Amino acid sequence: MKIAVLFSGKGSNLGALISSPVRPNIELCLTDNPNALGIINARSHNLPVFIANYEEYVNKSEFEKTVLNELRRRAINYVVLAGFMRILSADFISQYSNRIINIHPSLLPSYTGLNTHERVIKNGNRIHGVTIHFVTPQVDTGPIIAQGAIRVQPNDTPESLQERIHKLEHLMYPKVMSWIIKGQIYVNAQGKVVPPFCTGFIMED
Repeated sequence: MKIAVLFSGKGSNLGALISSPVRPNIELCLTDNPNALGIINARSHNLPVFIANYEEYVNKSEFEKTVLNELRRRAINYVVLAGFMRILSADFISQYSNRIINIHPSLLPSYTGLNTHERVIKNGNRIHGVTIHFVTPQVDTGPIIAQGAIRVQPNDTPESLQERIHKLEHLMYPKVMSWIIKGQIYVNAQGKVVPPFCTGFIMED
């Protein structure tokens, strides 16, 4: 199975996948940001990197056309979003239906979108977490594969919470990808994840 990892920044989840004992066959590392630090990490492991600088395209459609052409050229089977800060169109998603995976820093359906750590602290939540899900045209609402949780400490800041959430992400993403590679997780004809999603990732401090 050939995997493409899409990222926009540091690519820390890309690093977690690279370091995994069950390392997926990463055929392509693609970024929309020519200054993304994840490029250095990918190249240091001799992984192919494709830079599609979003600012150089006249519109989103042309950008996505370039990305899809590269995915097809490399016969990519699964697309893994790892801090990729672009919302993919319905047309793009339809080309890889139930084969695009995203990781989101909250316990969905709570806290879709950005700035999840700040909102969790502001609202006084005791629990925060991570969701891995299949991507659908409706942002952050696709079928859930796995969730993990941590306790929010009284002295947590958005930065400290983000750091601990990253540790949980780095534990979860490689494990979930190993399930997908082995065919243990998929979406059935009714749009449901088989088997039902796992909530077994809990990181205590």
